[in-house]
Amino acid sequence: MRDFYNAKDSSTVVLAANLRDQNNQSNFLPKQQGSKIFNLKNGLKIGVIGLTNKEATSKFFANGTLKYKILDYAPVVIEESKKLRDQGAHAIVLLGNLGNKCSAGATYGVWYENTVQTETCDESG
Repeated sequence: MRDFYNAKDSSTVVLAANLRDQNNQSNFLPKQQGSKIFNLKNGLKIGVIGLTNKEATSKFFANGTLKYKILDYAPVVIEESKKLRDQGAHAIVLLGNLGNKCSAGATYGVWYENTVQTETCDESG
């Protein structure tokens, strides 16, 4: 998440339906979308909605360089689900970073440009 804003340098789409700028725009980060439809070879359309942690306002971008807000989950999921259904999604998957404590020194995988890199939690968790 600390490299979230650097997504402009990436080809990866950022799914964060509840992350908005102060004007309530949902695409203020490069390549940000609230949801996306994946078309499978068998004709099935899977809609995916991304959510970000409501604590991100205090944990990330604390230096104030980005002015943003994080909306409540339920209304955003309902709104995005309706959009995906209108676009023909047969099923909807919800992905979210809704908060997780990380013990200092613990490792976890982060997906970067088709590879997984190992990172280590810092002492702040």
